[in-house]
Amino acid sequence: AVSYTDEYRPRTIVGQGWGVTNPLEGLQDQPLHSRTGRVNFDSIFRPSLINHFTLGVDRYWNPSITSTYGQGWDTKLGITGLPYDTGEFPSMSFTGGTNAPINISGSQYALLGSMRWTLNENLTWVKGRHFVKLGGTWLYETLNDEKQAGANGVFNFNNQTTSQPTSSSYASWGSPVASFLLGTLNTASET
Repeated sequence: AVSYTDEYRPRTIVGQGWGVTNPLEGLQDQPLHSRTGRVNFDSIFRPSLINHFTLGVDRYWNPSITSTYGQGWDTKLGITGLPYDTGEFPSMSFTGGTNAPINISGSQYALLGSMRWTLNENLTWVKGRHFVKLGGTWLYETLNDEKQAGANGVFNFNNQTTSQPTSSSYASWGSPVASFLLGTLNTASET
């Protein structure tokens, strides 16, 4: 018996809540594509001796890319020096304080692929009321991944840079939005 399936499942993953057409959203396009092929062969050597053979090939492709990919946002915003700039809108998070807003954008760029070869052989022998089954499986898998999550820059703004440093309420006062407007980062990274 020979079988083949080709499945395509496009989906869109909603990001931060800014609206699907807004570059601040971090919307991700993820068109999943999988292909599977099998060859099965059964041999009946005699009524009590049966052989089963399977050869299989699987290919799985799972890209996940933020919708602003390739739009040159780092250049438009004056952010330079990123070694692997994907042109996506940078990811920004706001933490601390009394009313931190929702985050801005996402930082996803991944082309994930894998291929698997499977070889399975087993022999079944029936002797009276007893069954003896012998066999083995060989698997070989290759991964073809390119991941650059955060390549467009990940910036975190917190409330402490605009809080009162000598106050007992230092951790809760201040505003991450004020820190953003002043350009005072808490952390920044690029992967």
